[in-house]
This record gives sequence, structure tokens and C-alpha cells, in this order.
Amino acid sequence: MFKNTERSPFFLSFSTEMIANIVAVTIPLLALSLHASPFEIGLLATSRGVVYFVWTFVAGYALARHDRRQVLLLATMLDLAAALLFYLSRVPSELIVLRALEGLAMATFWPTLESLIAKIRTSRESGDALRGFNISWGLGQMIGPIIAGSVIMFFDVRKPFLVAASFAILNMILILRYKSASHMVDQNKRPVASLGGMPAKLILTVAFLGGIASVFFAFFPVFAVTLEISALELGVLLFLFGFTRVLIFHRALSIQARPYLRMLLASLGFLMVYVGNRFLMYVGVVVLAAGLSLLYAYALDQVLRGDDLSVRRRAGVFEGLLGVGSMVGPFLAGFVAEFSFAYTFMAVALASLLFAAVLKLLEIHSARAYSC
Repeated sequence: MFKNTERSPFFLSFSTEMIANIVAVTIPLLALSLHASPFEIGLLATSRGVVYFVWTFVAGYALARHDRRQVLLLATMLDLAAALLFYLSRVPSELIVLRALEGLAMATFWPTLESLIAKIRTSRESGDALRGFNISWGLGQMIGPIIAGSVIMFFDVRKPFLVAASFAILNMILILRYKSASHMVDQNKRPVASLGGMPAKLILTVAFLGGIASVFFAFFPVFAVTLEISALELGVLLFLFGFTRVLIFHRALSIQARPYLRMLLASLGFLMVYVGNRFLMYVGVVVLAAGLSLLYAYALDQVLRGDDLSVRRRAGVFEGLLGVGSMVGPFLAGFVAEFSFAYTFMAVALASLLFAAVLKLLEIHSARAYSC
């Protein structure tokens, strides 16, 4: 399906998302072992979200003049440094700062890789590059938690960071060997700051998606521990989450469900997780993964359309909007978690239900405006 020179970006997508999920699963558990409060656990995601929000907007413009390979290498070096420093951390405040460093790495990496995928997407031999990209990072999200849970189970809560660092080194080697230079530098050197012509509904959807997904990854591991779920079973649950995403990504672009229906699916998933019943939790994780994946695939497909410059600009905006959500969502959820971790999932389920209604109203308004 892809030439050998075109496969490296997809492996990078897989490997980097796997690293991110190894870290995402391990961080809350390490914070809990260091006696972090629920609010501090929320700040772990918020600190990452703040940097992600600010830097993705900057990276989309400031780094457009640079060779993509250099930018990807810089991002991976930061990711490696963060993983090693996580391993050495001793207090929750250090984790909060290092989460911001990881956010800087990811905010540099993803807009750059997405713009590269968009260029590959336009080539005649790679018409389904977007599907390949979504599946590749979905596989990383599927495998990362299993690795983290297994390593924690058989070793300790710090060792997954060494595994993450090893994969970061592998990524650096792969980037240095990547030779497809024609895809590495934008021809237009004068990016202009804007929201890239993204409609209001899409902007709101991406930001909200970033918020609810971040709340899940920030608080679900700790919630599972409070229900006496082992690290290995937590890894299995998140593996199931990732496996569902891969299946959905394979068919997502052919599924015609409206955005508000996709949001309703996510709301139902959060509600099932909130109940706390073991069976419903497994079902809820699958339903939630389906809803979030359908929303993500819809949004990214809309973003990665157009000429090379506009795509790179919108890729930065897209990731920045995800950062807005991941900054605000866990921060607010941290306050709710002070009462109960379970309440965070109920609150997100209700917020998702409300947002689905907003999307439906916007859809009705657009249809009426079009008919006029």
C-alpha cells in the first residue's frame, strides 16, 4: 500500500502514541504512590494541556520554515528527556513540571507529522494515508497500556518510563534515516496566523473532544485503582479501548453518522464507566472509544484538506484546540474529583450530552440558513 520510504511516518505515529500511552497510564499511578491529591492529578493533565495549547499554535507557524525531519528529531529528543526525568522524579510537583515538558514535545511532534501525512495523502500511491495514520496511532494507543500495565505488575511503577525512553531512542534513529526529502520542507515560506478557515462547529468540537478525552486518560487509571482493578487489568481495559479505536478508524471515513450522534455515543460510554459495574465498565470503554474515534476521524478529515500551507497551519490549530480542551477539562475535573473520582465521569457524561444538543442545534441552524 505504501512505498518503503512512506512507511516511516506511520511507524513514528504508532511508536510515539505508544510512548504517550505508556506515560499516560503510568503517571497517575506514580502520582498516587507519591500521595498526590485528586486536584494535583488533574493538574498533571492541565500542565501538559497549557503548553500543548500555546505551543501547537506557535509551532504551526514558527516551524513551517524548517525541515520537518529536524523538527521531529527535536520533539523526540524532548520526549526522551521527559521519560528519563519522569523515572527520576520524587514528588508530585516535579511530575507536573515534567508533564509540561512532555506536552512541549508532543505539541511540536504532532502538527509536524500530520502535515507530513497530508502531503503523503496527495501522492498518487497513498490515497488512504489518513486511514493509515489513524490506524497506526490507534495501534500505539492499544499496545501502550498493555506494556505499561505488564511492566508495573512484574517490576514497579517507574520502569515503564525506561521502556518509553527506549522507544524514543528508536524513533530518533528512524527519523535520522528517513530520506523522503520532498515531503520535508514546505514550498511556501510565509505562513499566516489564523484559524485556517475552520468553521465554528468544528472548532468547538475539537476543543471539547480534547477535553473529554484528557479527562478519561487523566482520571480513569486512578478510578480503576479505587475499584481494586490491577495494573494489568487496567492495561487490558485500555488495550480494549485502543483496539476499538483501530477498528473504528478502519471504517470511520465511510460512516456517515452526524457529529451529535457521535457525541451521544461518547456520553453513553462515560455514563457506563461511571456506574462502576465491572461488565458495564468494559462495555462503556468500548462505547466511549467508538464515540471518541468517530469524532476524531471526522474532525481530522475536515482539517487535512486543502493546499500544503493551509493544511500545516490548520494542523497546528487542530492540535492547539485539542490542547485547549486538555487544559480546561482535567482542571475542572480535578475539582469534581475532590468529592469522588466517579463523579468526574458523571459530570463529563452530562457535559457531553449537553454538547451533543448544542451540535444538533447548530446543525439545524445551518440547514435553515442553507435553505434560505
